[in-house]
Amino acid sequence: MQMAGLDGHGPYPTVYDEVVSRAGMNQFCLNENLQVVGEWGVDNSLPRRGRFIGLRKAVIRATHALSLGKLDSSYSDLTFIIHKPG
Repeated sequence: MQMAGLDGHGPYPTVYDEVVSRAGMNQFCLNENLQVVGEWGVDNSLPRRGRFIGLRKAVIRATHALSLGKLDSSYSDLTFIIHKPG
């Protein structure tokens, strides 16, 4: 990996596009005259059992509340059903 970071060699920068968010996907569909028929989010980011699971859940709930709902662990794995009218 001695070449990593040099031109033409990874690691490459990570680029985040707003459309890859829950709100971004909904806005994209609205702009493109598409209908979001179904939308689900699943939190697979943390183990379901183990030490300190109660503390982890409390931190997740607090983060959700303090961000006024903007940050939500159920945004990690999203599934959309999108319909194109006509």
